[in-house]
Amino acid sequence: MSKRNRLIVGFLVLLSAMGSTISSAGEVQVFVDSLNTNWCATNNAGFKETFNARLAAHSNDLAALVVKADFYTSIELNLSAAQALVPVMESTMSGLNWSGDKEAEAVCKEMIRSLESPAEAESAGYLLGLSSNQVEQLHAEHPSAHPLSDFLLRLGTVQYGAP
Repeated sequence: MSKRNRLIVGFLVLLSAMGSTISSAGEVQVFVDSLNTNWCATNNAGFKETFNARLAAHSNDLAALVVKADFYTSIELNLSAAQALVPVMESTMSGLNWSGDKEAEAVCKEMIRSLESPAEAESAGYLLGLSSNQVEQLHAEHPSAHPLSDFLLRLGTVQYGAP
């Protein structure tokens, strides 16, 4: 086999291996649907398992990173776990083309700022750690889908293109 053919075969093998790790906006839709199913059932364990499974398969998936950070700053307060996501979020965001959704970029940057400076975030009116009554109210206000669902789909479009 010539050197050129070996390179082509090697490239094809690499692409096929990458195929299992490359995601799509359609996969983000499936991810968000699973989150919504768990949200509607008030199944926090299933909700958490969904975003952790997504991140195990796609460690730089921005939608999963955002929902995990939100979970750890609202439902199950674990600020250090949320703050640990910041470097990956920043790295992922820096490689994306935000020209189609500058608002989503601004929201992500604000989320990162609030994670880096929680005292400032709280003084600005952000709640860190919702009470069980506040979580129930959130479920009552959003009974059929997680409040971030549409935003997560927008992030999927920015990161992976239109479905």
